[in-house]
Amino acid sequence: MFFDDRYSKGLDWYNRHFQHCDKGKICGEIAPTYFHSSLARERLWRLSPDLKIIIMVRNPMERTFSLYRHHHSKGRIRSSFANALRTHPELVETGKYSVHARCWEERFDESQFLYLRQREIQSQPQNVLDQVCDFVGVSRLKMPAIASEKVNSAEAPRNIYAARLLSASATVLRSMALHKLVNFGRSLGLKKVYAGGKPVDRPTAEEMRKLAELFEPDILWLEERLGCSLDSWRNKYLVKEQESDSAQSAYL
Repeated sequence: MFFDDRYSKGLDWYNRHFQHCDKGKICGEIAPTYFHSSLARERLWRLSPDLKIIIMVRNPMERTFSLYRHHHSKGRIRSSFANALRTHPELVETGKYSVHARCWEERFDESQFLYLRQREIQSQPQNVLDQVCDFVGVSRLKMPAIASEKVNSAEAPRNIYAARLLSASATVLRSMALHKLVNFGRSLGLKKVYAGGKPVDRPTAEEMRKLAELFEPDILWLEERLGCSLDSWRNKYLVKEQESDSAQSAYL
């Protein structure tokens, strides 16, 4: 989160995070918060106008619920999904591809972008890895055999205060470049101190339908940009209602 939240620490502080990298190797950063940050975008453009940018896209409705679950598991949001959409508009705003991706492309050249679909990482991992290697300019790597398991899965905290404390502590340690200490805490299973609450309730069909309608401009923008149909995203939440309307009309 250097280019959006910690830029005042200076580039020397930022570069120390990469001092372990061997010379001659290409290094990069995974930073989800940069996507919707105008500050990060402008600072990166001034510092490195020729950088290469990889944007991961996923079903925006599912992304919104996933972000809600993430914050809920950290104790940052305590309300229901429906209420959180009203009180935390960033859950939706940060996923508007037609707004944020467009802004990135207005600042950088189109050739500097690689869009990856999250679903393809699961279904075609080797193909996605080949695309990334070709894009950044390194020799292709063979995808290792990995276990089929979920990572970063979120669940409701059993103790919200412990969740908030450990989450805030991890944030402070990362700001001090003490990532190894955070990872050590994970290896000890500190998350188990507060995790294990009841599963977060899934959104209702109506809630997801409204989100699908809200994100329709973003889905349309991505379809045009990527040159592919994303009907599988919208139809998952809209088709049932259309079928229901047709059935009702036939009955009447």
